[in-house]
Amino acid sequence: MGRPAGSKNKKTEVVEDVVIPEVSEQKESEVISHEEERKETAKAIVLKPKLEPLGPGQKYFESPDGVILIGEETSPSLWYRAGNGGKGMWINPKR
Repeated sequence: MGRPAGSKNKKTEVVEDVVIPEVSEQKESEVISHEEERKETAKAIVLKPKLEPLGPGQKYFESPDGVILIGEETSPSLWYRAGNGGKGMWINPKR
């Protein structure tokens, strides 16, 4: 399938000798400090859940969305129904 009949290439303009303004150091430092603040707040938001001791024959399994489940110690993986958009998925033991 080609171009419609009568269409033409768009003409482009070439601009030469244009002065591009430089970014001042003050603005760069403000951007860096803002990014550092964002990283610090992100670290503060991520909280590790307190895991209680398990009974004999049990171990923790962690899904990609952060849900922690308890399963049998002998099983290599656990079926998680809510994973993969509700289709279900196998999850590995928590490390």
